[in-house]
Amino acid sequence: MLALGVFAISRLGQMDKVTITIVSDPLPGSIAIGTINGEMRQFRLYEFNHVLAAGQPVLLQDIEQAMSESLSKIEEHLKEYEASIHLEDDRQNFSQLKQSWERYLQRHARLVELDRQGKGNQAESLINNEMKNIFLGEIVPALKRMLDWKESYGKQLSAQAGRTYTQSRLLILGAMLAAVLIGVLLSWFIARYITGTLAQVVERMETLRTGDITSLQQAMQAMGNGDLTASVQSTAQTISLDTKDEFGVLAKTFNGMVEQLRAMMDGYRQAQVSLRDAVAQIAQNAHFVSSTSQQLAASTEQSGQASNEIARGSEQLAQQATEAAQAMDNLDRAIRTVQQGSETQREAAQQAEDGMKQAAQAVEEVARSAQQMAASA
Repeated sequence: MLALGVFAISRLGQMDKVTITIVSDPLPGSIAIGTINGEMRQFRLYEFNHVLAAGQPVLLQDIEQAMSESLSKIEEHLKEYEASIHLEDDRQNFSQLKQSWERYLQRHARLVELDRQGKGNQAESLINNEMKNIFLGEIVPALKRMLDWKESYGKQLSAQAGRTYTQSRLLILGAMLAAVLIGVLLSWFIARYITGTLAQVVERMETLRTGDITSLQQAMQAMGNGDLTASVQSTAQTISLDTKDEFGVLAKTFNGMVEQLRAMMDGYRQAQVSLRDAVAQIAQNAHFVSSTSQQLAASTEQSGQASNEIARGSEQLAQQATEAAQAMDNLDRAIRTVQQGSETQREAAQQAEDGMKQAAQAVEEVARSAQQMAASA
């Protein structure tokens, strides 16, 4: 549309240029030629009046004053026209007119002189013959050629303006059609770009929803139910779009979401491996605990047997203690017997010595029993 506007302005500028040329050259030139023609004819009428007033000095002076003013106007119009000439054909026609006019003015000077001398017949012959031939045979045809050339030039400019208008109209219509076609093509490309990008985004998001997210959700549910064999795998693809528009931002956001989901899957796999190792370790520890429990059961059985032995040793120790108590009682009775008499003292001493030996033996047996109990424990 911008190119169409520039082109239309350019063509309108050409039409304006042609119009300005018509207004500034053929039309004013034609008017100037008509003015010059009228002034020259008026000047020639003054000349006829001058011939008729031959021999009348006062009337001649008035007519000469009028002719001088008319001649000044003619010269002024000729100068203005000459200044407005731009083409060589027009300049040649004007040169011929100017040369003929100069020759006519030379005869005019002689005509004025004859009228002042009162030679009316000679003056009349000059104006009706030689000056008439120059005026009607050269000046008037030169003015007509100039006017015809201006008319022809004006028609050429008018035809050029018409052609410019016709061409401009056709070219502008063609440019408008091209602009419409280009607009349709651009709209098609833009629509294709938008729909293609949106289709790609929708496809990737659907794959992400039905593939990666569903797979990760099912695997996490299986892990919650105790199944550590479920695997997850990322099937979503990133969007290959690196632009600065909204679609580029959307693609970057989607790709970031895909990367985060892949990181979550990697975290799930690591957690799955860690749980598997932990379960294996727990199983190994359970086996070790089972073995240890069996060993503890065996040790408990041995402890029971040792306890029975300790009980039996305790019973023996009790018996020995009873025996030691009896020996002590015997010793006490022996001591009492010693107090009753010397004879009896000797026997009692012997009995005390025997009791002391028995007591020492009993103590030794108690000590051995205690050592056995300690070793069994």
